[in-house]
Amino acid sequence: MRRTLRWMALAMLLSPGCWGAQAQQTLVVAFSEAPPWKILSPRQEYTGIDMDILQRLATKHDLRLVVKPAPLARCLAMLKSGDVDVVSNLMRTADRETFIRYLDVPYQTHTDKVFYLQAGNPRNINRYEELEGLSIGVKRGAKYSPRFDNDPQLYKESAVTSLVNLKKLAIGRLDAVLSTESEGDYWIKHLNWQGTFKKATLRFDEPRAVYFGLSRRSKLLNLASAFEADLRQLLQSGELSQIRAQY
Repeated sequence: MRRTLRWMALAMLLSPGCWGAQAQQTLVVAFSEAPPWKILSPRQEYTGIDMDILQRLATKHDLRLVVKPAPLARCLAMLKSGDVDVVSNLMRTADRETFIRYLDVPYQTHTDKVFYLQAGNPRNINRYEELEGLSIGVKRGAKYSPRFDNDPQLYKESAVTSLVNLKKLAIGRLDAVLSTESEGDYWIKHLNWQGTFKKATLRFDEPRAVYFGLSRRSKLLNLASAFEADLRQLLQSGELSQIRAQY
């Protein structure tokens, strides 16, 4: 009897309610590196434009931001299963709507996709038809342009990051790399690869909105409208422009 009472007393002491506090809720983000939007610093810290925005959302709603790093395709799988709450830097597509509740305030309205070639390659790519027969590096799980994404005639070699593709291009294992321009230019600048690559004339620069997406299985799905209001305020106040300027 005494042993039972001791265990009951210990359980009460360890109970959060005994101390008048509840464990802080988390906002779990799936992170696939895509500078300058999502950056893994040399100190192994998760930074970048998207992470700054998410930290503001988390702080406002008293949430603790938790990061799960993974390749983009895996990030989308975790979002679908509900293992994470949010993924950033997403283009809106019908096939993703089934498992993603997009925050309907695009924080980018234009995202240029460019083809990188070796600087010494005499080839240029002027027209879409000239892509036929080339080995083109793409990021696994990424969307670029409907025509390109759905073209079964093109040879696309996927990798987990654009950085891996650029390294392959540098040693001649690919003919071209398709990447978001801001991401490709970031790697070239920070790895001192100026003069190593050039950009083809052909690019996909049509207006494409970019969103944050909540998992439809997220425990925080009820905060979607509040998050949208927060993003709208960041845009209207100019704070989002200030965040972008830092990177």
